[in-house]
Amino acid sequence: MDRHPAWCAVALALTACYTYRPATIDTLPLGAEIRGLLATEARLTLEDSLGLGLADLRGTLVARSGDSLLVSIRSVDAGSTREGRPLYQRVALARRDVLRVDVKRLDRRRTFAVAAIVAGAAAVLLIREFRSNPGEPPCCGPPPPESPPAWGLRVPLPRD
Repeated sequence: MDRHPAWCAVALALTACYTYRPATIDTLPLGAEIRGLLATEARLTLEDSLGLGLADLRGTLVARSGDSLLVSIRSVDAGSTREGRPLYQRVALARRDVLRVDVKRLDRRRTFAVAAIVAGAAAVLLIREFRSNPGEPPCCGPPPPESPPAWGLRVPLPRD
């Protein structure tokens, strides 16, 4: 059985449960997963110093003090390290360089909808499985005795 579609469904279900919501820097809790829009000059400076293309900033808020933020961002993909683990780098940003910030939150409506869809799909698959194999024994016992199919009524023919 090919498990690739099942893993894709699980990945889709997990990503559908979260959404990014607009927030202010002062209301963000430490450790929050954030997505931010940086000013062009700050983005170019980070791209030059880190060697990464940053369309938007994604990371975890580590510290906030006065006019600066410390954000942990993924700087190297998992495939490029020997251990297969991603590498993270802490980046200091000035508040004025962060034009917009969004925080990752659990979306209960999406989570419920995805759970309902997955449960419905599982029910349909189970019903199909039971309908496609009606003659097989449910367990390990011997198979039922074979009998000829009943195509209709048997009419006795007169003998000469």
